[in-house]
Amino acid sequence: MKSAVLVFFVFFSAVSLTFAPPCFAESADAPTAESSAAAQAPGSGTEAPPFFDRHSWQVGLETYSMDYEEPGFMEQSGLMLGVVGSYAYHNGWMFKGELGFGGGELDYTSNGTGSLSGVDTGVLETQVVGGYDFILSETAAITLFGGFGYRFLSNDSAGRRTSTGAFGYLRESNYFYSPIGIEGVSKVSEKWRLSAVFEYDHFWSGEQKSYLSDVDFRFNNPTNDQDDGYGLRASFSAARDLGWGTLVFTPFIRYWDIGDSDIAPFFFRGALAGYVIEPANTTTEAGLRVSLRF
Repeated sequence: MKSAVLVFFVFFSAVSLTFAPPCFAESADAPTAESSAAAQAPGSGTEAPPFFDRHSWQVGLETYSMDYEEPGFMEQSGLMLGVVGSYAYHNGWMFKGELGFGGGELDYTSNGTGSLSGVDTGVLETQVVGGYDFILSETAAITLFGGFGYRFLSNDSAGRRTSTGAFGYLRESNYFYSPIGIEGVSKVSEKWRLSAVFEYDHFWSGEQKSYLSDVDFRFNNPTNDQDDGYGLRASFSAARDLGWGTLVFTPFIRYWDIGDSDIAPFFFRGALAGYVIEPANTTTEAGLRVSLRF
């Protein structure tokens, strides 16, 4: 994490210095052309625009590969498509709310229970964050932020059997976490902005529910609790001002590393039949988002 932050500051400093306007030594008493232009002229009714729009809405589509792995047990991977919407407020302080939906089919492989293609998978995620904008110059700004997030995943193989005859069932995952991060923005021209975001997701708790009743209605549906893990995210955006809105291209990567869950009992016809655990696992999502901001 420290190396990622260092890389960010090196990148951001280079971009800011490359595109920042030149500075000249001047007399403290003599007004300059730049300072006179920046100040509002009497009766002109014009002034320099704020670095950020006070209110902005953004909606976009994204496509990404998802890879879920329980090392030594199983893996699921495939292509996902999603839609994301957000609202942001900037006035020194920053507030942002975001909601996204994604869906696709993942291919399942396992050492013990064979393989199964096209497992229906859906993801819902929302974040609410607040922070502060540090305006470094006319062309550069940094925002520090933190908040709360929730992620829900549904992975449904109910009614299907793997290549070895194992029965599938519905699995539901819930993550509660706090995103903590930094965003840097650089104006490279009147029409273009570049930005980079690095985020650490502090994992508070998770819950995994396995609908074993899909295999046999006489089973119960055990729930496993999780309390160990973390997430990481990084993205880079290039934004083009269209006059009536802004077109934004954002390649991104999202990563989760979650530890073993607790052990939960499961029952058959009301009698204890055994215990289940959600093994340690990782999830990697990498893709591209294209959105409009207005």
